[in-house]
Amino acid sequence: MFLLLKHETICTIFPCLETTIPLCFAELASTGQVTEKLDVYSFGVVALEVVMGKHPGEMLLHLQSGGHDIPFSNLLDERLTPPVGPIVQELVLATALALLCVQENPISRPTMHQVCSELSARRSLHVPAPIRLLTLRNLMNMLKDQASSSVTSYV
Repeated sequence: MFLLLKHETICTIFPCLETTIPLCFAELASTGQVTEKLDVYSFGVVALEVVMGKHPGEMLLHLQSGGHDIPFSNLLDERLTPPVGPIVQELVLATALALLCVQENPISRPTMHQVCSELSARRSLHVPAPIRLLTLRNLMNMLKDQASSSVTSYV
């Protein structure tokens, strides 16, 4: 029902979706179907919103144009104390998975089953550098380096 509303109507009711809706509609227009991969994309948007403390609209557009050199610390909600200890590793994993979910090409996205399996496994990514030195590209590479992951085939 939500996707059947006009873009203008949705953006009037939910102004924060103004940048996300065109991205979803582009995919919907090309396939003509609401698919699991569109649902995965939406999950990634919500997960990034939780990490950032705001809607990731501009960042998503930047990522769509290949901008993966954004510092990871720029994504974190500024209102919160910077994470330390094992929380950093869990946050890095959750953010890396969210980034996989919002990839432009639906085929490159994991399934929700894969994302849930990764999160349920309660594993974490080894963070080789201080959090202030990490970029989004580093996060993606960390997932690639973990060859045993069920999600890495989608990176």
